[in-house]
Amino acid sequence: MREIYRRVAAGNFIMPPDFSELVGKESADKWADNARNRLKDAVCFDVDNVNEYFYAINDQEYWEWESDFPSMAPPFETFWMEHGAATGIRTPKGFREFDRDLYAGAVGVLFTGMTYQEAGEKVWGNLPEKSQLLAQGWVLTSQLFVLVKGTGVVMIPCAYVFNIDQFGKPFKYPMIASPFSADSMMFKLVSDSSKLIFPHALAISFLHCKNVKTADVPDTRRPVEKRRDERRGVDFVTFKTLQIEPMKKVLTTEGGIAQNGLKKALHICRGHFSHYSEEKPLFGKYSGQFWIPSHVRGSAESGKVVKDYSVKAPKQTAA
Repeated sequence: MREIYRRVAAGNFIMPPDFSELVGKESADKWADNARNRLKDAVCFDVDNVNEYFYAINDQEYWEWESDFPSMAPPFETFWMEHGAATGIRTPKGFREFDRDLYAGAVGVLFTGMTYQEAGEKVWGNLPEKSQLLAQGWVLTSQLFVLVKGTGVVMIPCAYVFNIDQFGKPFKYPMIASPFSADSMMFKLVSDSSKLIFPHALAISFLHCKNVKTADVPDTRRPVEKRRDERRGVDFVTFKTLQIEPMKKVLTTEGGIAQNGLKKALHICRGHFSHYSEEKPLFGKYSGQFWIPSHVRGSAESGKVVKDYSVKAPKQTAA
């Protein structure tokens, strides 16, 4: 199990003092207890490899919620994603290691998803008439926990709320549910921390690709760690990791990702996410979202080189 998960499950985390002072200790405790209770039902993911891919391999500096994440539709009602520090950050100017004097680099995010229909019934009693077009979309909320060196796990005192359309795309910047005024320094810090969700958003997009599989992470706890978890009342949960190597292989061999970075490699490979509906399935059989590697079409007659890369289709067929 990952360290942030274990600490949150045991109640071993803190909130910024400003939050408790603003809302009162009772409200702050309820906020924390709610997160712990939701964590019990979460499907858990170790996304170290996606985080490394995002920071240390990719050289893209600016990300946009509306355009850079193909699908953030919630894959589960409640799920947890956690990663440690990447080896560093790659930008067009080069590579630099993380400054770990202050930031441990570990982040855990608790996600809760529901349809707009469910959200409407829960919040308004029914779906507002003006929102009928969004009835097939989702509301995805996220709660951040950050491991701060010398302090421990800190729960970011807000909830980030994403509006997701029926195709899985966020259609606006996440709303921030926070008691702090919009012009306060704490609100600015809370707003800036939303960027920590970027690698997790990419991992959610990968989860929607049928040619990206998951695998269980083995239990590597030492006996002393198992006894500690038992004393704290933390039940063991199996984490899953995303197998993104097939996609990385295409980017490495064809896009020269080690030399060029992800952004340029994607441009060279022209890799992309593609959605196939049940009405128009991939190969006439498979529906869902897939990562499509590079393909340059043409013919010898027209003087163009045909260079196709095969897509490994999943074994299961669409219903």
